[in-house]
Amino acid sequence: MAATMLDGVQEFLTPNFLSHVSHETGESEAAVSKGFMAVVPTLLASIAGRSGDSGFMSQLASLAMNSPSDAEALARSTAAIPGSGAETSAGGWLSGLTGGTSSVTNAISRYAGVRASSASSLLSFGVPLVLGYLGRMMRSDHLDASKLAQRFQSERGTIASALPAGFNAFLPTGWLPGVGSRAAVDDTVTRREVIDTSVRHERPRSRWLPLALIALALGGLLWWLAARGRTDVNSAVSSAAGTVGSAVRTMTRSLPGGVRINIPAGGMEDRLAGYLAAPTASGGSFDFDRLEFETGSTNLTSTSRAQIADVAAILKAYPRARITIAGHTDNTGDEAANVELSRGRAQAVMDALRNSGVAATNMQSQGYGSSSPNADNSTDSGRARNRRVTLSVTG
Repeated sequence: MAATMLDGVQEFLTPNFLSHVSHETGESEAAVSKGFMAVVPTLLASIAGRSGDSGFMSQLASLAMNSPSDAEALARSTAAIPGSGAETSAGGWLSGLTGGTSSVTNAISRYAGVRASSASSLLSFGVPLVLGYLGRMMRSDHLDASKLAQRFQSERGTIASALPAGFNAFLPTGWLPGVGSRAAVDDTVTRREVIDTSVRHERPRSRWLPLALIALALGGLLWWLAARGRTDVNSAVSSAAGTVGSAVRTMTRSLPGGVRINIPAGGMEDRLAGYLAAPTASGGSFDFDRLEFETGSTNLTSTSRAQIADVAAILKAYPRARITIAGHTDNTGDEAANVELSRGRAQAVMDALRNSGVAATNMQSQGYGSSSPNADNSTDSGRARNRRVTLSVTG
């Protein structure tokens, strides 16, 4: 992973992504690229300013985990295309707070040398860009909302230093020592070149800009998800292990080779694909969460086919990945029989993956019986959790 969040988001600014935004806005790729050098740290700074709000961070974490996490999928999205309604939707969120984002868009427009409408589009394009990276980072680094907040707080200085001259006027007073003060605003000539008079007149309200930009992010994302809903995000009912009949969100994830799969957001397949896209030193082990076996048998039920197909598609997209399929049981009954059952179930899953096109040479199976529990065998719920099949990426 990138050394900082700023570096990580900037990795999403691929030539294809910049070309797509250039085409949609009618601005040169050089101007678009320069604009994002202001948009990205501005959005990150806005989020960092709210990092102490646990409720906000929980909502942000949920949105990030439901966002595509590769630049090509983001480039294919229709977010912020002029005339599509993204700017109007986002602006509606802002009107009740600050009366609009003219201060920010004017600053971006002057800094990058683009039209104000294009600057607004760059901001809206920046929303899924930032959220996509945050979702990928959360999966790869195993971050929850609280740890994500800590990451933002620890990188405040780095984010602030990346803001172009004059943009720290949008930070709330006292956000960083010496940043956002009147002296910092008035003694910088370049600031007056970037931010026009109307921006300086709004300084008493600048502490609300982070709130406004977050509203822009959330409003833009909600519009974006709605626009993509027919193909990418929807509500579904899944018979997942332990959650039969519960409503889950599904999302479309793009894989190498142009493959797209529709999977439960945050589920086993989502986490596996995220790990393979950005492996971490801690390794990757994932419990299948939509597999079912006939009682006391190694026979997979028909409801397991969907997860097998999804996992097979992911593994075929990463042909160099080596995996181990491991079966586990609770401690009920004879242990020798448990070992045999766990071994047979692991083999059944591996066979199903092989039949779905995964190379047999990339897989091995093992059965551990009840020797590796991950829950208390003295309770029904604990025993249910211990009856599982796990996929571990070993190379």
